This record gives sequence, structure tokens and C-alpha cells, in this order.
Amino acid sequence: MKTLSPEDNPLVLVVDDDPMVRLIACEILGLAGFRTEMARNGNEALAVIPSLKPDVILLDFSMPGGDGIAICGAIRRAGFRIPVVMLTGIIDEDTIQRALDTGAMDCIQKPPEWMSLGDRLRFILRADRAAEGTLFETP
Repeated sequence: MKTLSPEDNPLVLVVDDDPMVRLIACEILGLAGFRTEMARNGNEALAVIPSLKPDVILLDFSMPGGDGIAICGAIRRAGFRIPVVMLTGIIDEDTIQRALDTGAMDCIQKPPEWMSLGDRLRFILRADRAAEGTLFETP
């Protein structure tokens, strides 16, 4: 069995204007085996994505200076194929549809079920890898 190094653990970019949400998400995800980085807003996230190359982005739906829909759209237009998961305080059909139409893979209501967040992101990463055809490749 292959031993995983810390670099093998998926990297989550947590983007939220609320410092408490960022801290809790990073702490919980760290305990679940993820590496984490934080961004305070969408513009900061867009600036660090090329160098960080996150495996998944946890993106707040509503932030000053650029909402999650606009940022997700910018991520897609820039050509990044990174799963984006929206965090939102408003879960309704319109919000979910707007997020999915922009390229998000999922919407999670705030506050999330913190203890299952890691499992949810693992499922999303697995689905993304299956869709891209790399899930069952052998080294």
C-alpha cells in the first residue's frame, strides 16, 4: 500500500469574507486530511489560483467586491478546470441553478454540516475524477 505524503492530500482553497468561516473550514478540513489555503474574497482567490493549483475551491456565494457567481464564471473563463463548491446562506432553486449554470459542482448551505464537509468534498473530487476519466487509471 502506498504511503501518502502531505502533498498527496487534496488542496482546498477556502474563499469567504467571514474570517470565522475560513478558520473553521480550514480546521475541520485539516482534521479530515485536506491541505487548505484561504482567500478573503474572490479577487484574492483569482490571484492565487494559478500558483496554488487547488484541487477544489470552497467559494462563498455572497461577498463584497465580487459574488461567488461572478468569481466562478471568471474561474471558468480563465480555463481552470477545478471543482467549485458554493457556500450559501440561501438555498433555493434559483440560487442553485445560477451556481450550477456558472460551473459550480455543488451548493452547500451555510452553516454547513461541518463534520461531514470533508466527506462531501471527497465525493465531489471523486465524481470530478470519474467525469474526467482519471478515477480508474492505473499508475
